Amino acid sequence: MRALEPDDWQVYREIRLAMLADSPEAFASRYEDVVRRDETEWRRVLTDCDHFLAEQDGATVGGAGLVEHEGELNLIGMYVVPDHRGGPAATLLVAAVADRA
Repeated sequence: MRALEPDDWQVYREIRLAMLADSPEAFASRYEDVVRRDETEWRRVLTDCDHFLAEQDGATVGGAGLVEHEGELNLIGMYVVPDHRGGPAATLLVAAVADRA
């Protein structure tokens, strides 16, 4: 589990596109729009709010974010790759967001 920084934009791009391709109905963004973002936009996303990455054996297995909106903190963009659902990744992502909040 780790917090992402703007220099992690490529790994975040990879998991974000996986989220949108796998479960498009679960997110407000559309794959077709997000895939066109350039490096500057990806870095901005990682600057505007906190994002966390779950990894196992060097592979990305999930991600989640924390955003403030109108004075409330919200978990956003929660996703775990299908092969790791039911394992500890989701719990660890929620805990990382809660700890940061």
